Amino acid sequence: LPLWEGLSGVLLLGADAAVEVGVWFVRFFAELPYASVRVTTPTVVEVALFFLLIVSAAEASKKRTALWPVPVLLLALMVDTGWWRYQGLLKDDLTVTFISVGQGDSALVEFPGGETMLVDGGGVYRSGFDVGESVVAPVLWGRKIKRIDYLVLSHAQRDHMGGLGFIAGNFSPREFWWNGYGKLGELGDALALSGTEVVRVSTSTPPRDIGGVRVEFLHPPKDTPFPFDMNNNSVVLKLTHGSRSFLFSGDVGGEVEQYIASADVKADVLKVPHHGSRTSSSAPFIDGVAPVFAVVSAGQGNPFGFPHPETTERYSSRGVRLLRTDRHGAVTVVTDGETLDVDTYLTGPVR
Repeated sequence: LPLWEGLSGVLLLGADAAVEVGVWFVRFFAELPYASVRVTTPTVVEVALFFLLIVSAAEASKKRTALWPVPVLLLALMVDTGWWRYQGLLKDDLTVTFISVGQGDSALVEFPGGETMLVDGGGVYRSGFDVGESVVAPVLWGRKIKRIDYLVLSHAQRDHMGGLGFIAGNFSPREFWWNGYGKLGELGDALALSGTEVVRVSTSTPPRDIGGVRVEFLHPPKDTPFPFDMNNNSVVLKLTHGSRSFLFSGDVGGEVEQYIASADVKADVLKVPHHGSRTSSSAPFIDGVAPVFAVVSAGQGNPFGFPHPETTERYSSRGVRLLRTDRHGAVTVVTDGETLDVDTYLTGPVR
């Protein structure tokens, strides 16, 4: 028995050593340049073309008369790539997708002409789960988006900025907009490595025109009246395309809602402030915005009870259609400047 135990120990040690060597080899080759390449999500047609190309190339190596499908398939893939690359230039709709990132915020804006903006990137407290890599990035790749032109952080809290580090490192943002308050940490490092221009925005920032869409900065002022308050210092953006507009309100509360009441906050689609907390979405603010649709970004069964019942009642009593990412999934709104088409990932089109 002692001899058998000794032999078993040697064999076990050998197996462990073999596993360690195997893991080392896998890591070594995985870290080589271009060992793996991230690509946008392929369509069924693209997958079929790719495998047909492999089969055709293999057959051509055996029989030269079978060579003709290879250039045809290569041309088909080139045409497909060109279509996805340039079809955005012909786009004249404004598309806004409120991504379901749990208890956090993230919204993708696709402008007429193809430029893109990401407002916040979600994030999870005390967890190694990267919302940017596992949730937001797949949405972008699924839309054939390889670059974010404008990366926007409403305010430097984990549930809004946690996923932006991965996005900054993999989608080469041209500009990064934020209020300048707080610490960016790893996100700041990723922005520096990607060569992104960092822009501090406020009410003194002139409106921007992106693909015919007017982008206005309604908050915070250059000299903030809300020191040491991350939520109330949130960047508030208004996007207007034709006669339709969207208001991104970050996590502002009732104080800021009253503060910006003098501005033109009227919008057809409102990103509900602070995930629908009781201390936000005051009655005067909702009346001032007068939205047709209001979108709450909240996690299912979140410990805060967001959106608060009092808040949802304030919207419903005014006839506002309230959509929730915890119940409806991602919410996508498309407008040509006149009509509004709303679709949800889990429950389908909103009529």
